[in-house]
Amino acid sequence: MNRPAIALLAALSIVIAASPRIVAADAVEAPGNILATARVFLEEQLAAQDARTELRLGGVDTRLRLPACDLPLQGFLPPGGKLGGNTSVGVECRGTRPWKLYVQAYVGMFRTVAVASGYLAAGTVLNADNVRMEERDVTASGYGYLTDLEPLQGMIVKQPLQDGRVIPPQAVGKARLIRRGDSVVLLSRNGGIEVRMNGSAMMDGTEGDRIKVRNAKSKRVVEGRVEAPGLVMVSM
Repeated sequence: MNRPAIALLAALSIVIAASPRIVAADAVEAPGNILATARVFLEEQLAAQDARTELRLGGVDTRLRLPACDLPLQGFLPPGGKLGGNTSVGVECRGTRPWKLYVQAYVGMFRTVAVASGYLAAGTVLNADNVRMEERDVTASGYGYLTDLEPLQGMIVKQPLQDGRVIPPQAVGKARLIRRGDSVVLLSRNGGIEVRMNGSAMMDGTEGDRIKVRNAKSKRVVEGRVEAPGLVMVSM
């Protein structure tokens, strides 16, 4: 083969490689291509998530016999679509014979969250023995979840939790350090001077709460901050 012919073949190869794929008029798009496009699109969208994800795709009805696309297929998220739970992803052809369809999918979001170790009755004080961290699919956790064990230490359960239950934020709270009617110590500090007085609590209180207390000697009602069991910091 002479050099001009070789050069012509090389030029044709470049043109063909750079052009949209050529398909027969009666060719149909393979379902595998459609599913692969949907999967790649979702994986790209989920790449920025800070959670482990699992993806399950539904099938494509082979009776549709969609025309083979002469351009690469494109994935897209329908209006109102979501990247979690039961969802759908669109796949479309933007070629000379355009079409689009939707593929059903499930996207699971897995995070390491706090769960109950054993049955926890209301009022149980949480600690390392009755709470553990475990990876769970939190996609459908409508009540929320907690991803840090440390803040739970010393808190109490406000509602019963079954063994293995993901602990929602609203199910826990601070333990009551003072109850209404308790005898308490009123502590006042001014510079290096510290004064302690006896008093009684007029309200329940958890750590950091501001409650009303009555000075046992003066009978004066003041407001203070709960510092510890039986201890209220006041300004005198």
